[in-house]
Amino acid sequence: MRKHSRSQGFTIVEMLMVLGIIAVLLGLVTSAAMTAIRHAREKRTAASLQVIQAGIATYRSQNGEWPGPLKGYAENGLSGGRRNYTLNDSEYDQVLTELVKESVNSSAANPMMDVTGLIVSPKGGNGSWGVEFREAIKKQHKHGGTIKLSNMAFGYLSQGGKFSRFKITYNADSDHVTVSQ
Repeated sequence: MRKHSRSQGFTIVEMLMVLGIIAVLLGLVTSAAMTAIRHAREKRTAASLQVIQAGIATYRSQNGEWPGPLKGYAENGLSGGRRNYTLNDSEYDQVLTELVKESVNSSAANPMMDVTGLIVSPKGGNGSWGVEFREAIKKQHKHGGTIKLSNMAFGYLSQGGKFSRFKITYNADSDHVTVSQ
């Protein structure tokens, strides 16, 4: 009598179990990685917000006036009896462009803010991407050009990875500027 011996290899059930375990592990690793990326993005956004807030305050301290259109609001007040005003995109860009120019062109040992890590996106684009300012400069130099601040918008990457601008709000009562998301 001949005995049937089991052929070497794995059964389909064993293979499916191994694949199931691998899929669960991949799901856990992917979830952990996405959480880490989200936390890193949130920390970076908070750091950029603080850099811009401190840059605006330093500008005011060094120049005796607010940058861009904020100067006019501080000198002339807000229209319609408003006490707070959040800058529109154009005004926001004017303030950030002035801050960045002053920081980049500064001959001082301590410029008003480090702009290299700020996230930029081209103005008028679809706003779907953003890169660090230093990376934008490298790309421009690589292609033989110079970066034009007037063509850049400064902001942060939202949770979905989309480029967004911060909100800059002027308070007429306290003559104070706040930067927020």
